[in-house]
Amino acid sequence: MTFANPTERAHLIRGFRGLADYLESIPELPAPIYSTVYAFPSRGDWAQMCADVDAIAGFLRVPAGITGGGHYVTVRAFGPVEYRAALSRPAAKASKPVSPIIVLAGVGVIAVSAAVTLAVLIIGIHRADRPLRHRLTSAPQSKSDAFARRLLLGVRFPAPDAEPEPAREESRWPGK
Repeated sequence: MTFANPTERAHLIRGFRGLADYLESIPELPAPIYSTVYAFPSRGDWAQMCADVDAIAGFLRVPAGITGGGHYVTVRAFGPVEYRAALSRPAAKASKPVSPIIVLAGVGVIAVSAAVTLAVLIIGIHRADRPLRHRLTSAPQSKSDAFARRLLLGVRFPAPDAEPEPAREESRWPGK
């Protein structure tokens, strides 16, 4: 793992002491309730980085472990200040790329569905050139016309071969 060399470490410790002295000398200066110093292992594979965190845990005399979020962590608290060494689990790689044949098959199914829908719409629009009253009050002229009506209007009619019921004449006077 790559961390501060002895000179950098001495500068860091002097900086912490300087910050503590400065906060102590000016009580009006707002200070956080707690603070965390992070140490992150250098790049490497998961096992090597876990070994680095385990080594830090040994120096801190505390255990290391995996959190619920999948981070491998060790922490030692000094009152409200803590020293934490942590690493995140690398992102999972895609399990297996999808075959181009499957992608093309899916695109083909979508294209055929779009073509059928377009054909039904064109038939419906072509049939719409007739007067609206005739189109909706008469039975469909073909199976495609009936299909278009079901899709576009949700209207169902009896088959074209069926005889319409004879109209009954109603009288204004009961019994006549």
